[in-house]
Amino acid sequence: MDIKGKDFLDSTTACEMIGISLKKLSLWEKVGLIKPRYIEFGNKRQKYYTLEEIRWGIMARQLIEEEHFPLKTVIEKIVEARRKPREDKNEEET
Repeated sequence: MDIKGKDFLDSTTACEMIGISLKKLSLWEKVGLIKPRYIEFGNKRQKYYTLEEIRWGIMARQLIEEEHFPLKTVIEKIVEARRKPREDKNEEET
C-alpha cells in the first residue's frame, strides 16, 4: 500500500520480512525497537509498518540471533540510534 509516497505493510508482512513471530513483533513494539504507524480508514484504525521500521527490525533480529547480543543491549543501541538523527537535526536548526 502506498500512502503519500510511503509503503505501509501490515503486521503479518512485517513479521515475514523481519523473520519474527507476531508475538515477538508485539514485544518489540512495547520496548521501542519497532514503531508502527496508525492510519485512519473511516472509523477503523489500522496499524502498519514502514520499510524503515522493517530495516530496524531486521537489524535487531540479526544482532540478537546472529551476533548473540543481549536484547537489553540491542534495545538501548537501537533506541539511541533512532533518537540521534533527530538530535542532530535540532542542533543544526539552532
